[in-house]
Amino acid sequence: MKNLVLVVGAASNSGKMSTCLGQIYQDTLIGLDSGYAKFETFPIWNLPLDHPVNLAYEAATADIGDYNLMDQYHMDAYGVESVNYNRDISAFQLILDMSEHVVSPTNKLRTYQSPTDMCVNTAGSAITDDKVVCQAAMEEIIRRKQRYTDMKDISAAKKCDTLLQKAKEYCSAKGY
Repeated sequence: MKNLVLVVGAASNSGKMSTCLGQIYQDTLIGLDSGYAKFETFPIWNLPLDHPVNLAYEAATADIGDYNLMDQYHMDAYGVESVNYNRDISAFQLILDMSEHVVSPTNKLRTYQSPTDMCVNTAGSAITDDKVVCQAAMEEIIRRKQRYTDMKDISAAKKCDTLLQKAKEYCSAKGY
């Protein structure tokens, strides 16, 4: 049996990862071999980059500048396309360095080949009606645009316009 600590934060960019990495380092100093994994719903790694659900995630985080990318680490390691977001991809080298220099060779952190490996997420497998999910995602992008407009965040609202257009193009190509 091992202890499990859950770190939750109010939203994206709230410091959850840095809190966990700092705790892993502190645990190592006192002889504990702590690990790290994320339960991250979005973006959904096994949906296309331009899928409306992943675009809705970008809309939800447009105010902090998040955007989705293909996880090249995952492609290199497994030959499988995977979607992740900019902050996890840019922090991944830090995770690799930390795992090499701080944790034991048997620590789960040492097995991660990509930012996607850090996440526990099977949400994409739960989609049974892609058309309905795409419609809901487009409605979410519209809601986010209205929220940013109300907040007078013109840049984020404009990004939502671009994302909504991409979502419509995806749906059109699918015949939705």
